[in-house]
Amino acid sequence: GSTNGVMMALSTFHNGRIIGIGDSSPADDGTGNAGNNLYNGWSGEGDDRLFFLNGTYWLIANPNNGIKENENTVSNEMAIELLSNILRKNGKIILIINNPDKKPVNIDMYDITGTKVRNLYLGNANGKLFLNTGDLQRGVYFIKCSGFTKSLKLAIIN
Repeated sequence: GSTNGVMMALSTFHNGRIIGIGDSSPADDGTGNAGNNLYNGWSGEGDDRLFFLNGTYWLIANPNNGIKENENTVSNEMAIELLSNILRKNGKIILIINNPDKKPVNIDMYDITGTKVRNLYLGNANGKLFLNTGDLQRGVYFIKCSGFTKSLKLAIIN
């Protein structure tokens, strides 16, 4: 039998998703320690890159992403929505803020370690908020809104 393949299993669990990936070699790009026996499973003949990138996308993808059919619906509840939560570096995110009572809202962005990266908005307006992500590193970020309870996840790839 061949030892060139990667094994991958994926599943849903309650409201979450899990992935298990098994390979006899790590997902190495062939540039590691020259004293070791290296296999380029990332960009060479291996398929680790496909599994890791597509698997990561599947884990963070949300069927509710994108522009909604009923975007013009008016609600009396305070809400915030992220229209695209997976984007390429130097992209823009759009936050939709519904604040019918004009309460003060504070929107902050945090990295995966919980460190506050920046304040995105402080005010009491309604409408769309466009934010440039050009100065952010690739990774997963969380957007937290105070004034009401809501957290959103954002992933920047490539």
